[in-house]
Amino acid sequence: MAAVADDGAAEAVISRASELASAPGTKMFVLHVVEDKALIFAEAMSQGAVADLRPQLVAEAEKTLARLKATPGGKVSETRVEMGTPHEVILRVADQIGAAIIVTGPGAPQNLREKVLGSTADRVVRAASLPVLVVRRHAAGAYRRVAAAVDVGASAALEPVLSAALRVAPEADIEVLHFAGVPRRFEEALRRTATSEAEISAFREARRRAAKQELTRLMKGRTDRQRMTLSVRTGEPARALVRLSRSPDVDLVVLGPHAHNAVMRTLLGSVAQTVLRSATCDVLIARN
Repeated sequence: MAAVADDGAAEAVISRASELASAPGTKMFVLHVVEDKALIFAEAMSQGAVADLRPQLVAEAEKTLARLKATPGGKVSETRVEMGTPHEVILRVADQIGAAIIVTGPGAPQNLREKVLGSTADRVVRAASLPVLVVRRHAAGAYRRVAAAVDVGASAALEPVLSAALRVAPEADIEVLHFAGVPRRFEEALRRTATSEAEISAFREARRRAAKQELTRLMKGRTDRQRMTLSVRTGEPARALVRLSRSPDVDLVVLGPHAHNAVMRTLLGSVAQTVLRSATCDVLIARN
């Protein structure tokens, strides 16, 4: 399901969703949500104003969808316009139609509330029970170079990440990444105990080696391993992934369901949210 807004990202979303819908037996459903908060100001004037404005907003949205449906190479099977709170409507409709994935744009925050709570895309990602693909680039073809970030300490999250990556990018070369850096506070504590830089470096390397061994063990026996390379890097994951997204060697970053509880899922500033806001390539959020 492609969820589009009347913004500059709509064409890119449709192009990528159409590329994914080229797989046999795949149907492409396109949804546009007219935010009902647009009617609040009209309600302050009169009920008549609301009655006049609602069909106008829907008609404009339908024109947008008709234009997008006519995009060369588009594979739109069905379109729908609904009114409501965008992220809530997107999640409800995706559930109703049994969508396999939600494809949407990044959606820059439009007001103070969205700057605090996140854009529509942020809120969809936090609440969705299915994979969400956030599109930033117009599709020039199938994905070819994928960076899939995994956590060897949460082995249950490995399979969702790899399955999502293979579904969206079946022909791509996939770098399976784990970040094994030493937490900054821990390093600072080591320095306060007069631990030498050489000892800290040795500790970092030991963590990296242990993580590589664990990642190799987790990947052992996979029949789809041929196109996958394993990599363990140091550094802060969010910043490193944003840098990767700006490289010509990566056209998709895949992240997993790393949050373990409701509090963590709502915290802004997480790795996923940092990457979603700052990456320059497409980002896929996998789900269990």
